[in-house]
Amino acid sequence: MKRFDSKIYTHIFFLFILSLSYLIPLLIFGKLTTAYHDNLDSGVVYNHIIGKIFNGELLNANIFLGGEIQTYYLRHFFKPFVAIYSLFESETAFFLNEVIVKLIAYISSFVLFKKFNKNYFFVCLCSSIYASSFSFSTLGYGLSFFPYVVYLSLFKNKLTLKHYFLLIFFGLNTDAVADIFFIPITLIIIYILKENIKINILKTLKILIIFFSFSILTSSNILFVHLFGETMHRTEFINFENDNNFFFGWSYLIENIFKHIVSFLSIPTNLDFTFFTKLPVSILLVPSLLIAILEKKNSIVKKITLSLIMIYLFLFIEKLYMNTSFFSSIGALRLSWIEMYLPFFYVLLFFILLINVSLPKIKLLIFFGLISLFTFQVKHSSVPLIKKFYLKEENYRNIYTFDGYYLYEDYKKISQIVKNKRVVSLGYDPLVAVMNGISTIDGYHALYPLSYKKKFKKMIQNELKENEVLKKYYENWGSRVYAFIDDPKNIKIDFIEAKKLGAEYVISKYIVNSQEVSLISDQFVNRIILYKIN
Repeated sequence: MKRFDSKIYTHIFFLFILSLSYLIPLLIFGKLTTAYHDNLDSGVVYNHIIGKIFNGELLNANIFLGGEIQTYYLRHFFKPFVAIYSLFESETAFFLNEVIVKLIAYISSFVLFKKFNKNYFFVCLCSSIYASSFSFSTLGYGLSFFPYVVYLSLFKNKLTLKHYFLLIFFGLNTDAVADIFFIPITLIIIYILKENIKINILKTLKILIIFFSFSILTSSNILFVHLFGETMHRTEFINFENDNNFFFGWSYLIENIFKHIVSFLSIPTNLDFTFFTKLPVSILLVPSLLIAILEKKNSIVKKITLSLIMIYLFLFIEKLYMNTSFFSSIGALRLSWIEMYLPFFYVLLFFILLINVSLPKIKLLIFFGLISLFTFQVKHSSVPLIKKFYLKEENYRNIYTFDGYYLYEDYKKISQIVKNKRVVSLGYDPLVAVMNGISTIDGYHALYPLSYKKKFKKMIQNELKENEVLKKYYENWGSRVYAFIDDPKNIKIDFIEAKKLGAEYVISKYIVNSQEVSLISDQFVNRIILYKIN
């Protein structure tokens, strides 16, 4: 009974630490915050619109990008987890889904690590760190379920009905594109951990095939678009004729090799947003690698370290070739997505060291592990905390909260004015309008027709001529279909072209001196000026 209580208290302790990522911002700001506003500028809006479609409030995805986005372009339209956005208000749905992702990761890791060691403190500590390591919760459950797939492959000789159900359910809720490396990484981890374990390779392949087949099933709309739909903008992701050719890539890597190594090790170098996102990983990884160097006799530690080196080399090569046309035919894929699996390698290395090294090293690892875990929980609040209370930015808007990012009050007024007309946004995220039920011609879209990219370029081409960085950003990537501004005091957007794309109004952060638009209102809580295109 005493042992059972100890397990319960250990779980409660670490689950409480995980809850601090929500309790701390609630206490400081009175609102929940995200660690990345990138969660809000695309994925949440897409899921919000899918929820509206599921509820019959919208008939299609016409609200996006001048009506050029078809419903089947919506990345997670067939993923069951998105249904949560049809059941709850979007902010509730987002954070509830984030909690689910963390709990799945915690339980999956716990089940796997417990097979190697019965020390519940070690197991729960590592499970908590892994559950805290996710940057995005809008991509489904693949990464969080990953440890359980490894567990099944290593320790379950015979699959039961429960195992099949879990593989199918989580497969349906996994993004086959983002998790393209799921199978090879699983096989690598199995190879690392298979010491003294008899592996049935056929059973392992069956597990992976079942899981990934159902992932492909609910990602079939994206595959259909790439195989049979019109040409997508992603085919121009890599422009062979730009300056960053093969030879430039080599010199760039040689000149910046230290910077890349620091980046791969997640060591923060500047006191900015990335500092707080990299810091928790760095606190965990750097001491682990230093101790790993001393543990030369441990074969698992050697394999993990070698695997990390191989992944780093792969990423070096990916950076070398990313600017050639080599991968343009499979532009839907980003080879850098393999980085999403690095946190598991880091936590695995940390865990194997914990259960194998001497007591002084264990104490050192636990110290850094707990610091890392706590730092993960406060990273949600660190940037807005510094901007609001330390830098004391004037009229600070917390873009890490739903209210701060989506400006519900102001956009409600805008919606009453523009009604069912389309808008274009200057200086504000265009999908803020979509989140507030306003149709747009711009936005952040992972998948849209190349023909629209070229039409939209006519509207912003005068701005792109003034700024080579923005020009390459749009031409060589282009997922952010934004009305880019080089100089807010001299706006050169072609509003007539914007009207051809369907825009009737302009939501602007800046004063627009152009005969092509007329002022409608500037009476908003935030610095917003609404114009009508003449």
